[in-house]
Order: sequence, then C-alpha cells, then structure tokens
Amino acid sequence: MRNSKSILEDKTGKPVCSFSCPYAFPGHDKSFLLEYSNIARKTGYLGAVTTRIGIENHPVSLYLLRRIPMNEHDDDRLFRAKIEGDYDWLGTIQGIKKSFFSKAMDVRKT
Repeated sequence: MRNSKSILEDKTGKPVCSFSCPYAFPGHDKSFLLEYSNIARKTGYLGAVTTRIGIENHPVSLYLLRRIPMNEHDDDRLFRAKIEGDYDWLGTIQGIKKSFFSKAMDVRKT
C-alpha cells in the first residue's frame, strides 16, 4: 500500500488520498479488517473502498467503504441507476453469495 501510494504520487506530483482494494477482499476476516484499516490510516490514506458492492449511508469505517462498480459498458440508463442508488440491491446478492461460500468452506475444513 505504501509503495503504490509513493509511486503514484511521484508520477503525478499530487497526493494520493484514497485506496481501492483489489478483487477478492476478505471482508469476513475481522483481524484482517482491523490490520488493513490501521495500515491504510498509518500510510496516509484518508479512506478506502473495498470490493463490497453498494452505497454507504452510514459508514462504519472510512477504510471499509462499499462501492458501485462502473465500466465502459454502462449505458446512460445504467449509469444513472448506479449514481442514484438504484443499483444498491446487488450488494445484498453479493453478501448472500459470500456467506454461502464461506459456510461451505467451513464445512470442508471439518
């Protein structure tokens, strides 16, 4: 996290204040979340987004923010739905899926 921040700041000449977590963020691992948040804060980031889909009305932590993915395939209607919060339902589906696979992995370990 520190190296990527430093490289981007050197290349752009501007401060980098936020971090975007890579794919497969382990949001269920409480000890990881605490350590990750502390490292992000100590590194100088003011906030970070995870790979959890959704909007944040009342964030628990500025380092564990949900996000709505945007890409070049979004048409005007989908883009508008995403920025107006109409796409937030996908986060519920993502949570159910992660919970199911997490429980399945726990069963396999026993």
